[in-house]
Amino acid sequence: MDVEKAWVVKVDSLNDLVRVAGSIVLSRNPIYIMRFHYRDLTVYTMLSVIRDYYKYYGVPMAYYYTIKNGGEEHASKYILIKVDEMGEEVVLTNKVRHGYAVIPVLDLAEPPPFFPLEVLGGDR
Repeated sequence: MDVEKAWVVKVDSLNDLVRVAGSIVLSRNPIYIMRFHYRDLTVYTMLSVIRDYYKYYGVPMAYYYTIKNGGEEHASKYILIKVDEMGEEVVLTNKVRHGYAVIPVLDLAEPPPFFPLEVLGGDR
């Protein structure tokens, strides 16, 4: 199946990616972050849509962040975010906590077809 690639935007940190996902969760819309391994990288990505962009009904956007294949925390099933008067807190964990927005992390067996591997120095 031939799938059109999304526009990709690399964010500066995992917190930046989680902040975007958290804003979607807090507006009561479901979201998840996908994680896959490619070469020596762990890639976190989420798919979003920019609605009513120019003449388009919507433009698919894949926000992503990469790290060198990470440690134990990068096998976590959830990313939690909490924003309050003390600031922002992002936690990678296998448990949920009261008072945090919960974002599930889905481990993919392979990169999703919408993600252009060219941005990671590869090809399909």
